[in-house]
Amino acid sequence: MNQTNRQSALPGSGEPTPTDAHAEASTTMPTGVVSEAQLEVQSDVQSGVQTEAQSEARSEIQSRVQSEAQSETSSDASPTKSDAGTAKSNRHDQILDAAEVVLRNRGFEKATMDEIAEQADVAKGTLYLYFKNKHAIYLSLSERGSMLLNAKLGAVLSRDQNGLALIRDLGKTYLRFIHEYPLYFTTFGYYERVLMHQAGENADLIERCEKQAEIALRTIVRALQIGMQDGSVNPEFDPEELGLTIWGASKGVIHMAYLKDKQTGTDTMITNFIRIIGSGIKNDEMTP
Repeated sequence: MNQTNRQSALPGSGEPTPTDAHAEASTTMPTGVVSEAQLEVQSDVQSGVQTEAQSEARSEIQSRVQSEAQSETSSDASPTKSDAGTAKSNRHDQILDAAEVVLRNRGFEKATMDEIAEQADVAKGTLYLYFKNKHAIYLSLSERGSMLLNAKLGAVLSRDQNGLALIRDLGKTYLRFIHEYPLYFTTFGYYERVLMHQAGENADLIERCEKQAEIALRTIVRALQIGMQDGSVNPEFDPEELGLTIWGASKGVIHMAYLKDKQTGTDTMITNFIRIIGSGIKNDEMTP
């Protein structure tokens, strides 16, 4: 399979976990959620992939913020204005880094803009120049997390595997992400709840998060198309409809596993879901 074709789409989406629009950012992921799945997944291609993926996600945000900063000045591209754009991009990331620390320790409800400003070592007025409220910070973290997830799943999509194996590994990689980045996982759910109930506020951020969600679906569909082309996935399915079904069902299973950790074996529950999906879409005529 041509490697370039495999990378025509990249993923990223999240699971709604908050119980209301101001849900607290949970920092404790159930210990069993991915333990078995992790045993089945290879280490993240190389030990440096996580750092590389984070760098790629951050660089993309920095480029966008810097571009916005430069466009807000005049069309004159002087060195001073270019430096100002870079400084704005760095300050944006500085604030988000601080917000992650505060939100992990305090949760969404208890965290305050004052605490975030203090952690970021900026004046409160400066904080409001970048983020008009705490909701904007949370949505920006959702965008950051989605970009990081995109990079990780994009690496899976580029592997030299058949489509069925790609679908399985996409699921396992997503589960590992949830385990490693519970704050980002919670922001994904917050974004989806805001999308349903408060779409008018922070519209630009919501639109960017929605773009990431669309990329997620396209990635699943692309992996299915690869499988149908190589014969590992049953071609009787419509890849668009099947992709949406897998995406929606995975959210429900992961959400239930997240909530019921103390009552059920969630690692087994999630691993079984991946196996069921694999068995259900496998082309029995072509796959041993």
